[in-house]
Amino acid sequence: MELTRGRPGEKPVLSIPVESPDHGSEAPDVTGLSRLATLPEWLVAAAEPDRLRTGLARAVREFTRGELELHRSRAKHFRLQGATWTFLCRVTVGRPDGEPYDVWLEGSVDPAGTREAVLDGRAVAFGSEAWRCLLSELGVELHTAPADTALPLVPHLEDAERARVLLESAIRGGGVPAYAEMRIATCRPQVMRYDRGSRCTVRYQLIHPPDAVRRGWPQVVVAKSYRDGTGQNAYEGMRALWRSELLRSSTVAIAEPLAYVPELRLLVQGPVAEDRTLEELICASVRQGTPAARNEVDEHLARAAEGLAALHGCGVASGETLTLESEVAEIRALIERLAGVVPQLSGAAAPLLVRVVDLAVEHTGDPVRPSHGTFRPAQVL
Repeated sequence: MELTRGRPGEKPVLSIPVESPDHGSEAPDVTGLSRLATLPEWLVAAAEPDRLRTGLARAVREFTRGELELHRSRAKHFRLQGATWTFLCRVTVGRPDGEPYDVWLEGSVDPAGTREAVLDGRAVAFGSEAWRCLLSELGVELHTAPADTALPLVPHLEDAERARVLLESAIRGGGVPAYAEMRIATCRPQVMRYDRGSRCTVRYQLIHPPDAVRRGWPQVVVAKSYRDGTGQNAYEGMRALWRSELLRSSTVAIAEPLAYVPELRLLVQGPVAEDRTLEELICASVRQGTPAARNEVDEHLARAAEGLAALHGCGVASGETLTLESEVAEIRALIERLAGVVPQLSGAAAPLLVRVVDLAVEHTGDPVRPSHGTFRPAQVL
């Protein structure tokens, strides 16, 4: 959990105007922000699943010969490294008479469209360590992703028996008296999110021995593997929230922290009752395009805002303290990095950031309050 500035006593709202009429100041020129709304064509080409899939189907020997079937491909987690955009690509393939499986590729996009050599994806076996390929029509270079050494626990979390042993040991040693003797007969893992090199989230359906039916042990838990100490920070924040008044809130439900194993960088938490995520609801609303669907989204957005307001007002102090100055500096640095590759973005947010800083000088900051940090609709159940 992270800390940032909040506004106590305010009614939850979905957005706040940059400038209030009461201030009497001229609103900042935010027209430059429109430059951030459109991705460059060369980046769009690399991110479009159909174009990437078509390029792979033509370039990979096993696909052209019919030895493997290409079911789907998806590029994600684009990152700017120097002057090159890198990304991960998850390719689902399978033999005509076999089960589908995933092959992870790493890719890079050269905005200048220049490559020193053409890499033939038919030279070696697809998915092998030495496989490389250039999709010249997209300006994309691909190669087999190396083993995920940042998250060595993932294979254990995906395997039901090894995960059972890990979870039972972690939860029994997690300091929750009610679970000190917990036993797990079997478990069913479901990978909910896997960001290679960063974090993996797995949901487990637990089955306990027959004699433990009335022990009140959790039927569902969630395990998260981290590449660094972020999980420790999250666990400490969750424990602080679990001891706060937020536990009894009728507005928001929070997950019970069950354990954190520092040497494994493994966090285990209890479930939160769910139907679907806010992200899924928004996507469904866009597909339906009806007033009723939009109204349902508005209702749930308002409830999410109320939940965030409850979090901001719970009084818990835990984790790193963030300031407006550090956030503005980070945004400015990010925009300038982007402008090095996409020059038209230079200064896109400058007037707005200047006005934000001016407003901060004019008004006294509120007390430090807890915040979720990187909050996304996919995290709202």
